[in-house]
Amino acid sequence: MEVETNEPRLSHRQTKVLGLLKQGFNNTQIAIQLDIRVGTVKYYTSALRKKYGVHNRLALINVNFTRRDEMGAVKQCQIEEMDRDSFKEMMRNMIDSCPGLCYEGWHYVGKNRSDFEDSRIELYDKEKEVRTVVNYLFFFPAPKGRRGGGSYGFKHDVEQWAKQKYGEPQYIGNGSGILGALMSGYIPKRHNLSPNCGFTKSVTEG
Repeated sequence: MEVETNEPRLSHRQTKVLGLLKQGFNNTQIAIQLDIRVGTVKYYTSALRKKYGVHNRLALINVNFTRRDEMGAVKQCQIEEMDRDSFKEMMRNMIDSCPGLCYEGWHYVGKNRSDFEDSRIELYDKEKEVRTVVNYLFFFPAPKGRRGGGSYGFKHDVEQWAKQKYGEPQYIGNGSGILGALMSGYIPKRHNLSPNCGFTKSVTEG
């Protein structure tokens, strides 16, 4: 299906606000999620209504919306729409291509080899966690974890978002966060021997 490209140009923050609006978040929840004031949320909402030429919140929620990067290129994120078998196969392929990755994160010196193998096997079964991470990244395309906290801070951001979206706590393993980011087109930046990592955006992503 061809993606419409005649949408108004949105800033990175406007994209985030609109994404949360479409998920049913109210102004207070959006403010908490983005660490901004409620008044600032209202300002962005008003600006979005003007850009789309609509006069109320419901009409804004129903506008056609394609996530874009900072350069305005159309993003087509179809991973979150995969059926379970296809998604798990993609997970397996990604894990197999990252021999140092396990549920706790990257293998590090001092971790018992048998424990690492058990943790690696555990990661194969974390489809729900990984899918939550992929869904999060559809609306928040910058896995920095409170702006600089690496994968550990990032996974806590996903947990906070999931609790607000689904109404109940959801634990996200460090490895699940990393795996979801990798599947979404990010490249890991290892922190020496730490199980954590940072991320850079893949230059090959269209």
